[in-house]
Amino acid sequence: MYIKEHNIRYDQRYETLMVVRSLSNYTAAGCVLCLTPSAVSRQIHSIEQELGCALFTYDGKKLIATKECDLVGEYVARIRLIERRMGGDLSYPASDCQHLVIGATPSTQESILSDVVDLYQTNHPETQVTLHSGNRRVLEAMLCDRAIDFAVAEEDFSSDEISFIVLDTDHLVVAIANDSPYATANGITLQQLKNENLIMRAGNSGTRILFDAGIRTEGLTPNDFRIMMELDNISTIKKLVAEHYGVSILSQKACIKDVRQGSFKTVPLLGLSMVRTIRMFYRKNDRNEAVLHEILRIYQSIGHSLSSDQDH
Repeated sequence: MYIKEHNIRYDQRYETLMVVRSLSNYTAAGCVLCLTPSAVSRQIHSIEQELGCALFTYDGKKLIATKECDLVGEYVARIRLIERRMGGDLSYPASDCQHLVIGATPSTQESILSDVVDLYQTNHPETQVTLHSGNRRVLEAMLCDRAIDFAVAEEDFSSDEISFIVLDTDHLVVAIANDSPYATANGITLQQLKNENLIMRAGNSGTRILFDAGIRTEGLTPNDFRIMMELDNISTIKKLVAEHYGVSILSQKACIKDVRQGSFKTVPLLGLSMVRTIRMFYRKNDRNEAVLHEILRIYQSIGHSLSSDQDH
């Protein structure tokens, strides 16, 4: 399918699309947007006619976004961020003020990155720092589009225009409730894990990709485990683990604060090494070496401090 560029008119209808995609219902979207359900429906159908593809199917209970709708949603998210970036740059045009936008995958954002950003902004009060979450593919596109200045992710980027520095190494652990029988053990074996209810990250996440690759080396697939749910939101997964709904495979760095606060415990997955490298990506032609290396220094300093506290 080929769509002529002049046929696409980005306007308020795409904001309506994002609300419908979130709520899966024309009536609910209409309540949020102060529109009638028929007006919402007309806007969606006009976009479908413009793009030449269906954006939703209906299963009798709710609207289900098609893969084309998800793709459009990714582009709308990028457009929104670029608009905010432009607004921020226009609001802070003076040479002594900067607007820094950092993209991060959910796992890295749940670790110590927010603390790193807070400390960087404390050290540089003249700089407005925004932290944006997205998957690897979206972050790479945003970095190439100049919608973000840096991206923090576990997986490699493919563009030749992008380079990186290594922030840290991380590994996956098993998150368990505080009173789990494994809480005082040296770890959990794969055989034991197969008998547990698993709350997993979604299949396109870096954590899940690493776990699936690891178990394949042992001749196993996700179907060999009792995966009761797959979620994108790491905070929700942590809460479910703490409340005894199951165990999960998570980044050790993303769990440090929770373990320190006594929310739950983590133990190794015995017999399986799941190590990954956390990188900070940047455009090769940008001159941000000073910012890059200060963020690296802050990241390593905070990470060392938290790790030392956990050891004690």
